[in-house]
Amino acid sequence: MKVSQKVRLLILASFSAVAVSQIASASDHSASCKNGNNVRRVEITPGEAGSPNGCSVAYFKETENPGVTQVLWSAKNNKDYCKEKAEGFVQKLSGMGWDCTGALAGGQSSGAEATTTPPTTP
Repeated sequence: MKVSQKVRLLILASFSAVAVSQIASASDHSASCKNGNNVRRVEITPGEAGSPNGCSVAYFKETENPGVTQVLWSAKNNKDYCKEKAEGFVQKLSGMGWDCTGALAGGQSSGAEATTTPPTTP
């Protein structure tokens, strides 16, 4: 095998590893919930560029309102707040008969203060 082929393989392997880690990272901060034919998703997203410890909890009604993102809660400097809120919301959906899977579908975190915009409907 020529050196240029080895370099190409090394570059391809590096890009593949980065893509897999990004997918794993996203799945660590989300849950997918199903009820009949309806699918909803809850996801913790990073804060704005000027706020490295910030976050928000995004809610997607995949089948009922595709392409629309509703921000349920956000925090400027406490990622634990978003995790707690997202996990609690997923538990609420589960209690309403939704079948939720993903990293946010289990576990609990401690509370913290932050800016809150509660959802209008689950």
